[in-house]
Amino acid sequence: ALLRCHPISIERGSDSWAALLRGVHALSADGQWIYIAEHRDVEGEQSGNQGPQAWLRRLPVRGGTPETIVEWPARIYAIHPDAEGTGVFIATDFGAPHNDVWHVPLIDPGRDARKLTHGQADEDAPAISRDGSTLIYCDNTEGATALVRHDLASGERRALSIQSIDFPEPAGPLRLRVMVRD
Repeated sequence: ALLRCHPISIERGSDSWAALLRGVHALSADGQWIYIAEHRDVEGEQSGNQGPQAWLRRLPVRGGTPETIVEWPARIYAIHPDAEGTGVFIATDFGAPHNDVWHVPLIDPGRDARKLTHGQADEDAPAISRDGSTLIYCDNTEGATALVRHDLASGERRALSIQSIDFPEPAGPLRLRVMVRD
């Protein structure tokens, strides 16, 4: 898929109002990067007034300069880094009235981004297995939301049935503090 996207320079840090509003972010598998989607929304305006585009960025966990991966032409609703550290899976409504799952590589994202789902309902909340072979996402094609297992090598997809739910005790609180240094 050839998209009309291009890398852009960062004009403000990840602490902008638009980035905080959506809260679309994810930690890389190696724990070295925080990926974030920042929309053009401006405080005090209706969301979308500045256009649907989103900046897909990554910030080093240990501090440093944020990098813009791409200016994506639509909203990004979920991010999940791939297992190899070469790209991210996103849920976006680019080119459709509903969400689809895409893979966006870190190198040449505008040229090599691939749409992975093509359903007539929302496909959302992508997650990848540790070995990178299996994508799990939510799909509401059949009405109620279901989890779908997508084998990336074969292309086979099937809805998963839930046998039981286990709500174990919480492991403990998690506190993250992200700071942008000038």
